[in-house]
Amino acid sequence: MCQGLLKENPQLAAAHFFLGVIRTAAGQVQAAEECLNRALYLDADFYEALIHLSLLKARRGDEAGAERLRRHAERIRDQPKVTK
Repeated sequence: MCQGLLKENPQLAAAHFFLGVIRTAAGQVQAAEECLNRALYLDADFYEALIHLSLLKARRGDEAGAERLRRHAERIRDQPKVTK
């Protein structure tokens, strides 16, 4: 489904995120990181993608990269919500 959505709209950050989660579950860690990086390229403040990618980086020993992503996620989480 995600790949079908991305064929129609390659700019859909959520589809890249979910594909990253699916690839993580399938043990395709490098492909998962690529998907999550694409999601963050399209939406730099995508909280769930930041957290998920930080966990993958920590798992492979990139603590500095994981911490950078966690700090970014914390800033987003702590921002006041703006309603329109």
